[in-house]
Amino acid sequence: MEPSSPAMADGDRASLYRAYRPLTFAEIVGEPHVTQTLRNAVRYGKVAHAYLFTGPRGTGKTSTARILARAVNCQQPHDGEPCNRCSICVSMLQRRSLDLVEIDGASNNSVDDVRELRERVNLRPAEGRQKVFIIDEVHMLSIGAFNALLKTLEEPPDHVLFALATTELQKVPATVRSRCQLLELRPIPPLQMLQRLRFVCAKEGISADDDVLRFITAQSTGSARDALSLLEQIRAFCGDTLLLAEAEAALGVARVTQVASLAGAMARGDVPAALALSGDLIDSGVEPRQLGRQLIAFWRDALVGRARRKPSEEPHVARCRADQVVQVLYSLMGFESSTRRSDSPRWALETAIADAALHLDTSGNAGVSESAGLSAVVRRAESALDSLDEGAHPTATGTPAGAPAPAASGTAGVPPGPVDDAGRDTRATRVSASSVNPSSANPSALPSDNALAATERIDREDPLEHRPQQPEPAPAIDAGTMAPAASRDEEREAQTVQEADIRERWHLVARRLHDDRKQLVYMMLQKVVVEHIAVENRVVMLPFRPGDAFNRQQLDTPANRKVLEDTLGAVLGGHWVVRCVTIDTQANTPRLDLSDLDYLEQMAAEAAALGAEREPGA
Repeated sequence: MEPSSPAMADGDRASLYRAYRPLTFAEIVGEPHVTQTLRNAVRYGKVAHAYLFTGPRGTGKTSTARILARAVNCQQPHDGEPCNRCSICVSMLQRRSLDLVEIDGASNNSVDDVRELRERVNLRPAEGRQKVFIIDEVHMLSIGAFNALLKTLEEPPDHVLFALATTELQKVPATVRSRCQLLELRPIPPLQMLQRLRFVCAKEGISADDDVLRFITAQSTGSARDALSLLEQIRAFCGDTLLLAEAEAALGVARVTQVASLAGAMARGDVPAALALSGDLIDSGVEPRQLGRQLIAFWRDALVGRARRKPSEEPHVARCRADQVVQVLYSLMGFESSTRRSDSPRWALETAIADAALHLDTSGNAGVSESAGLSAVVRRAESALDSLDEGAHPTATGTPAGAPAPAASGTAGVPPGPVDDAGRDTRATRVSASSVNPSSANPSALPSDNALAATERIDREDPLEHRPQQPEPAPAIDAGTMAPAASRDEEREAQTVQEADIRERWHLVARRLHDDRKQLVYMMLQKVVVEHIAVENRVVMLPFRPGDAFNRQQLDTPANRKVLEDTLGAVLGGHWVVRCVTIDTQANTPRLDLSDLDYLEQMAAEAAALGAEREPGA
């Protein structure tokens, strides 16, 4: 291997990241804001007495400090760059110059070490113009050491230059930061990292496709040192010809197609398949933490791609809404933080995958069935409340209070009738239809099941304006609440806002609550299962999971519901009524929490009050 720079003169056994360490400001990758600042400072003789380099690992903090040390002492500088050929540059490159002192802050962090440093500061340079002290990992110094360094750092001799480097800027005291010029190095952009890897492969005679180099770039997370170390590791496994499958096997990571399959199972809500796939990958040697990072990267790419109108190639992931993807990322990033304290990262990962999959279902079936079932359950519950309330309200036909209500078709005491595909009781549907249309009060005139199904299909598919003209029905009185039946104009207005529109605009409702400082209602609203929200006749049914009963009960208090209903009206327009229900998302079985008698009594009282307000002449 022919050395391409003096740094490679250490021998053929030098690691790639050491052999290709940048020697000039121009060779530093992806940090033009830092290199241009230092080059101009050297060119015009405006070098500060102390610099603080900060940034992630492997971005060039120490290398930049070494280049700066050579540049300020170079005998033949060119445009602010060191020549790397004069005696001073060569002695610093070979680590034998007395004018370049490098100190490891992790192992020399005591007050005595700083006192020794202060004594060395007073010595004049041996051959150059300035003596440069590079303190690496400066955040590891003790508080006493920082205090002992402050005065020297603020007013050092004219021949001294301090270059401090740290990966954790927040641990450096503000008194130290204020005495230095802060230069922040950033993770290297993927495109520039890819170009750097191509350059190194060309110099080393390595044959590698761009797929392999992109894979290395993604694994390096913006660190040039990590990228070159991974390249060297894969080269030792594969030889001078690098293949993607062998590179993935060398690093013990899952293949891109395997991660996509796992994400697809999560997006379908298929928990058994997702756990089986993750278990197979871990059993094959994939480290759980590494698999978690790959899943986070995949779902992050899906979220960013959605924002850029470039959906994921995995069809089920592409159908996920943005809020669902964010929920998945929260679950997976929670795993990332929990593994630091867990002795079983595999269990933590499987829990995170299951939690994310339980909130996802892009099959297009479960959400519809749950929504329809929820509407049917709520209608049956309200019907039960109306029957409980008959003792306090006279019926439309003049039945005395306390008298038994007449059966709809002369079949009192018969068990509930059959249900249709949406989970609705067909007999209850006929009763509801008769309360709207007076001509159907006669049991013999009730429509058949087929006619009802056809009517419901027309209601869903055909616009109101394309329906045949029908005579306007006379106002009817609902038997349970003495309230007039909704007019056709009200029905048309209620049907303009569908459940999908409510779900898509739900974030606007939450934002309005937050902006209006309704923090209590805003926090309780976070437990609503948005994908199962149901809407019927201006009634918004907010589903909660069984474990969120406290939030449901608190949100369902009159004061909190009034705040939410006013906010819905401000965002969506019109008047809305809020009902809180409990659903079982795991079994896809919506249900009301009928064990809460106080809740039922409250619903009944509010239904009676609503009927009294809508009663003519009230």
